[in-house]
Amino acid sequence: MIGGISKASTSILRQLIDAGTLANLPAGFKARGMRIRDEDDPLQPGEFRDIDTTGASLKDNLIPLPIKEPSNVLQGMLAMLVDSGKRFASIGDMNIGDANQAMPVGTTVALLERGTKVMSAIHKRLHYSQRLEFNLLAKVFGEYLPPSYPYNTGTGPQEIKGEDFDGRVDIIPVSDPNIFSQSQRITLAQELLTMVQSNPQIHGPNGIYEAYRRMYAALGVDNVDSLLTPPPVPQPPLPVDAGMENSGFMMGQPANAFPPQNHQAHIEAHKSLFMTEIVKTTPQLQSGIISHMMQHLQFMATEAAQEQMPPEVQEQIQGMQQQAQSGQVPPDQVAAMQGQIQMMQEQYSAPIMAQLTQELLASMDTGSETDPLVAIRQQELQLRNKEIDQDSEQFEMKQQAKQDENLQDVAIAQERINTQKQVADDKLGIAEQRLDQQANLKLAEMRAKFGGMR
Repeated sequence: MIGGISKASTSILRQLIDAGTLANLPAGFKARGMRIRDEDDPLQPGEFRDIDTTGASLKDNLIPLPIKEPSNVLQGMLAMLVDSGKRFASIGDMNIGDANQAMPVGTTVALLERGTKVMSAIHKRLHYSQRLEFNLLAKVFGEYLPPSYPYNTGTGPQEIKGEDFDGRVDIIPVSDPNIFSQSQRITLAQELLTMVQSNPQIHGPNGIYEAYRRMYAALGVDNVDSLLTPPPVPQPPLPVDAGMENSGFMMGQPANAFPPQNHQAHIEAHKSLFMTEIVKTTPQLQSGIISHMMQHLQFMATEAAQEQMPPEVQEQIQGMQQQAQSGQVPPDQVAAMQGQIQMMQEQYSAPIMAQLTQELLASMDTGSETDPLVAIRQQELQLRNKEIDQDSEQFEMKQQAKQDENLQDVAIAQERINTQKQVADDKLGIAEQRLDQQANLKLAEMRAKFGGMR
């Protein structure tokens, strides 16, 4: 893409070199009559040679060729072409080692990509060329390799067959064309390790181990397995005896049922635990035990359904399972096929499961006993009713107290009225007595007055 710029820069550079060479090796003309001793040998520093002249000055006898120094215009044009080629090819001259150490990883990666775009393009083309070469080799091997070709390796004798290159398997390079330098691998591995350490919960149990392993691989460390200890592989749950399951229920640990267990015996053992007083008063234990017994019932229902299932239905289900496991069905249709198999099995297992559930509830006599949650709710309602009754009694007592206070106030007021009336009557009686006494005195005076007149 920069062929024209490259050719022009090369031509100008050669012209500048030629001009400098001619300027450093002068040539010209000399007069015929002037002779210089050993004129073919170059002059040494500090050496003076004899010259035979015709009497004229040396400048008149020696005439140099008109050769100029390298042109400044060509130098400027060369610099312009080189700069244009750099910009066109996106070549960055920034040294990553001279950058700020606190620079974000994303900025560092961007600078690396900017400075190595040309190298990245070359690397991708080499990757593509290698892929074409591998395809040609695979074609040649498939045509000319014998049916069995033995060879020895460090782990022992091996062999390869001609059918391994018949076109079913693609031979491709395992290199990553997007990563072309050790520094880029280390930077990406460091960023991955930082992200995993920032939130290890979402990366699973092997996230930290895998991030460190990739970091050591990017650094080129040998025998990484001797430095890192892989996390323990989680073991699948194993069947447990009914007694151990009952012990786990009492400690709040869940349990799982497995197909090969004696489901009826487990259900009887769990039923005995369910009927104890401590379990009857603990709804959480009851729910855990019932959930586990339902698992056993489901396995029993599945086994009974397989026995009652017609042979043609069993053959159909087995054929569909084999197709799903062998890979004959596209991945997007495996889930739909599994759902269809489950629906066919549930048509026979669901009625059996309902019957077994009814028998279990009847044997546990759960129909005559009150549900613990209902009993708790009833107790709450009783306590609430008692609180309401107490509030009603307190309200009535307050109303009665207010009524008694009102009656007492009325009685006091009536007594005050009676007292005031008695005081008024007493005052009226005293006034009447005074009036009677005054009248009697007046009458006595009048009688005495009129009696003396007779």
